[in-house]
This record gives sequence, C-alpha cells and structure tokens, in this order.
Amino acid sequence: MPTLVLACGAECGQSSVALHFGLTGTGAFSTTTVRTGARSFRVNPTLGDAYWTSLTFPSANVWILRAYVRFTTLPNVTCDVLSSDHTGDPGAYFNATDSKLYAGYFTTSAQLGATGIAVTTGVWYRVDVQVNASANPWTIDVQVDGVAAG
Repeated sequence: MPTLVLACGAECGQSSVALHFGLTGTGAFSTTTVRTGARSFRVNPTLGDAYWTSLTFPSANVWILRAYVRFTTLPNVTCDVLSSDHTGDPGAYFNATDSKLYAGYFTTSAQLGATGIAVTTGVWYRVDVQVNASANPWTIDVQVDGVAAG
C-alpha cells in the first residue's frame, strides 16, 4: 500500500521543513506574486543555488512531486528546480544554455535528459517529477504543463 505525503504548498505561510520541502539558498513568502490563494514562496538564487527540494525518501519507492514555478528572471547557470533530496538529486533541472527544463540528476555536474521543455519569464508552469527509485537503473520523468521532457 502506498504512503501518501501531502504538503499544503506555501499557502499556510509556514516554512517548516516538516510541512513542506527543504530549501537550498535564500527565500521568502510573497503575497504580491501568487498563482492562487494568498501566498507563494520565492527563492532568490545566488549562483543558481536556490531551490525547493523534497524531503529525503527511502530508496525503494516511487516519488511524485508537483510544483508551480514562475521565473521572474531566468537563471544564468544550469541548476536544480525541483528534486528529491536524495543521492544525485533526481528531478527537474533548468538548462541555462537553451532556457529549457529537463529531467536530470547531479553527479559532479548536472546530467540532463535528451529533450527539454522551453520556459520563459512571467508564466506559471506546472512541473511534475516522478522518480522510480525501485527500478534499476532509476528512472526520472519530468513533465511541464503535461508535456513530457525526454
């Protein structure tokens, strides 16, 4: 039987890791730029190192993560956008070379899938990440607004 873990998605205004996600870099709640509801959470990257990441999960599971992402400016380095806080950080990555989101993971640098989805500033994107850690090798599937990244 699967275990379901839910998070309210920043609407509550609480930054506790136990409620939501772990944060790398700096960030703050915003009441001016929201998708729905009263709040969103804005990460302010320094050298591309600011993102929300899921809590650490056991390695024999399938994880599904969803976040709505809006870029005010596009990152100038390739960086993690939404991932599992697990070995290799499997998840969705932004590639600064072509301004696309990819399925990927991190070793000594970001390892990206074959096909990305183009993104731009000022648009809300639904980013879905599915990581199957029970497969060997693991599989990482990323969708942006329902369109699969290779």
